[in-house]
Amino acid sequence: MAMPAWRDYLTRKARLLNTFLFLWYTAANVFIFSLAFNIDADIPRRYGYGLGKPGYLTPSPWIFGVLFIIHLMFAGTILYTQWTEKGNEIVIEELGLQFPLLLVLSTLWAGTWARQLPIPSFIFAVLVCLVSSNIFLRLKRGYPLAADSEMQERALVHIPFSLYHGWTVFILIVNSFTSFGPTWFHSGPVARFFAIWLLATLCGVSVSYAVATKGGDIAGAGVITLGLFAIFFESHHYQPEWMHWATFVLAFISLGAVVKSAVEMSYNIPRIQKAWQIMRQGKPQVALEFKSNVPVLQPDDGQVLVKIKSAALNPVGYKVMKMLPDLIARRPYTAEYDFSGELLVTWCCCDEMTMMWMSGVVVEENNSTRFKLGDEVYGQVAAGVTGGPRGQGALAEYVTLDAVQVAHKPESISFDEAAGLGMAGRTAIDGLVDIAKIHPGQHVFINGGSSGVGSIAVQIAKAYGCTVTASCSGRNMAFVKNLGADKVIDYTISPPHELFVKNPPSPLFDVIFDAVATTTWLFVNCASYLKPDGIFVDTGANSGAHLSWSRTPWLIAGAAQVYLLPSWLGGTNRKHASCNDRPDGRAVPELEKLVEAGKVKGVVDSTHAFGDTLKAYEKLMTGHAAGKVIVKVED
Repeated sequence: MAMPAWRDYLTRKARLLNTFLFLWYTAANVFIFSLAFNIDADIPRRYGYGLGKPGYLTPSPWIFGVLFIIHLMFAGTILYTQWTEKGNEIVIEELGLQFPLLLVLSTLWAGTWARQLPIPSFIFAVLVCLVSSNIFLRLKRGYPLAADSEMQERALVHIPFSLYHGWTVFILIVNSFTSFGPTWFHSGPVARFFAIWLLATLCGVSVSYAVATKGGDIAGAGVITLGLFAIFFESHHYQPEWMHWATFVLAFISLGAVVKSAVEMSYNIPRIQKAWQIMRQGKPQVALEFKSNVPVLQPDDGQVLVKIKSAALNPVGYKVMKMLPDLIARRPYTAEYDFSGELLVTWCCCDEMTMMWMSGVVVEENNSTRFKLGDEVYGQVAAGVTGGPRGQGALAEYVTLDAVQVAHKPESISFDEAAGLGMAGRTAIDGLVDIAKIHPGQHVFINGGSSGVGSIAVQIAKAYGCTVTASCSGRNMAFVKNLGADKVIDYTISPPHELFVKNPPSPLFDVIFDAVATTTWLFVNCASYLKPDGIFVDTGANSGAHLSWSRTPWLIAGAAQVYLLPSWLGGTNRKHASCNDRPDGRAVPELEKLVEAGKVKGVVDSTHAFGDTLKAYEKLMTGHAAGKVIVKVED
């Protein structure tokens, strides 16, 4: 629906209107300022925002001086947003008619306060607070204050609105007390309880800024803190002793919250980032969109913030995009899981590794003996149908996750190689070490030796002293041989199950690890080439590159034949298991040990620029990548 002509005119052509409203509001504030300091002796000094009598929440007059300074800063914001190109763009696109509405409501509040009209002043205080909060939140969402924001943008938009927002919360709380109850109510026990409850609410708002968003609304919380101290210094004339010092304690707690946020802001944690997000169901070319204003989640206790250098693509990534409807996947969220980079922030000491993998460099650290700022790490975001924790993923500039999910990257491997160790390395460790329990002297077959998982599995099996046979296409045979495989077969000439049925290996395989799981025939026929006490391990039923809804009936039938059909009904009389996506982290220490010893390294098929992520997916979806397809998030 098109915007009405009158609204479009007011939205885009209202500079003079907003400037006039600003002048009107300025006059009202000058009048309030004069009342607070009793400049005009003929007009009685106003106490308590409207009732004309001192009370439990009466602030010291100097707070009005602070609020007047805030108004002057807010005036700068009005001028900036009305008479500069960028400022006018902010008003038009994000605020619309809410900006003049805020000025009108603020002026009406000032008038009702000066006229000592308790209920109207409370109503306008509520409306001012709601509109101010909405504008402030929309500004933060539409124009988030990043660490590299221009000083002009900080001084003329974010800080004044933050201060004004804190002031509206303060006047709402105080107005709530002074507007409800006659004079006798102000000295009773109910009034004391009401006053303390409101003061605690005011303190709670300040603390919530620090808790909910690290380094959050410092300016707004600072105004609230000043207001609490203003009440403390003035109300000792009217409050009982215990309430007076309770006010001080709440003010001090609020001050602590401001200091906490300021300390965390000094870490210069970024606020927004660029990322590839899954917006809808479909192939990557349809599902993915490049976003430049994705919020960076601030680390909590026990978490780290990592600046991503490289990300590795996994087949499961695009399969989830294609297969799961939006209702189940709860999109949008950032794509992929494996990454590498630099650790920016740590908020705890970690002794064990768990879950998924990535690589990066530590940016900030606090009370951590395992990590320090600038450490190069690798790890993986916890996988799920809705991406990583709180919608995070590897195809982004930053990721926040539990510190136990990262490990140090050895200097001997690159960021690209480290990024490829995540899901592939954990899956190979899970299948060969945890499930198959390989040991020296065994004969192991790796189906898909050139794949991301298979290339790691070949190295792990050789590191454990096994004899390794692997399959791949003819063009990748030399590549797999260089990984350490003792024998390599070309599956394009003859499928492995047909080859082994005709010419069983000698000795038979102790372990078959199906790293691509494109067919059930390898397991169905494995009695001819897998020892009776051997084990067949796959990475998931039919998890190959061509997984789609159209093949679902065939996948179900194949899975039933593998998992449900007993041997006395023609099923395969061999032990079968699948790798689990377990979050217990048992694979992480073992993989880290092998990587640091130089026995396992990530294998890179190709690298692509961050902006060419869709081309990287095209390469992965061919099913012929020899190793991991890497996206270089930071060049």
